[in-house]
Amino acid sequence: MAKKDIVPVHILQDTREPENYTFAGLHNISNITRIKLEFADYSTEALKNLVVVERKTKADLFGTLGSGRKRFLAELDRAQVAGVKFFYIVIEAPCDHVYQGNFIYTKGGSFMTKPFGQNIIAQLISFIEKHPLRIIPIFASDAATSKKFIRDVLLKSEQYLREGTLK
Repeated sequence: MAKKDIVPVHILQDTREPENYTFAGLHNISNITRIKLEFADYSTEALKNLVVVERKTKADLFGTLGSGRKRFLAELDRAQVAGVKFFYIVIEAPCDHVYQGNFIYTKGGSFMTKPFGQNIIAQLISFIEKHPLRIIPIFASDAATSKKFIRDVLLKSEQYLREGTLK
């Protein structure tokens, strides 16, 4: 498909995403509708049971794969039951920042840190290799780049769906 033939995407954004997280200024987005999604944060009407995107800040990722791990696994399982084929996780931090990250907690009134990033990367690898869903983490350097990744994943996935090549 030639670049001039790109069909702008109508993004569905979960209502639990911050309202100020907008895609203003990005091309090839026809509209954004805030709607409660059953899993993940972004999709489109045509893709919502095939391709979804979960957005995570570094802190959110650490919480999700730390104390929120069971809830996140349940979300992955719901997506699988619904027929989702691709579950993208767009992480708003470079991989090395996650890998070298520390978890800050309190103990006896004092702030403590312990290395936690290696564990997070190991859990992502485990999800990729063991969960029946195709889980694809994408590390973005910042929020602006993550928005472009979200848009591009949905644009390309809709294109592949129209062409009948989405596998």
